[in-house]
Order: sequence, then structure tokens, then C-alpha cells
Amino acid sequence: MGSVCRDSEMINPQLWIFAFASTALERPDMKGFRMPAFVEICPDMFITPAVSRIAQQQAQLPAQDRVKSS
Repeated sequence: MGSVCRDSEMINPQLWIFAFASTALERPDMKGFRMPAFVEICPDMFITPAVSRIAQQQAQLPAQDRVKSS
């Protein structure tokens, strides 16, 4: 049922993640489950689209050609 809700376009993704995390904390069979950081799950909430495009462009370049930030 969780995967059906997760894949539905009618479900708010942030609300689904919150519900999943809340459930994971309460269930004894999920003890020890390591939830990834929210920024890893929903980077679009923390990074603007412009910065995301620049990061994707930089990731396609060889390491020596990438812009270095100090």
C-alpha cells in the first residue's frame, strides 16, 4: 500500500515522506532503520533549479575542468 501511495500523483511527496518516517520510528520491526537526510530525499526543497542545472553541467565535465570554489 505504501508504494501505491508513493507512486500516486495525488499524494503530496513531502507528506508521504513524513508519514513514512513517522511510521518507521514507531514500528518495532524497523528498529535500526537509517533514514536518509531530508536534503537527500527532497533536494529541490533546498536547492534552486538554477543551482541544480549548474551542478549537473559541472558533473558532466572532467574533474580537472570543473569550476573550483573556495
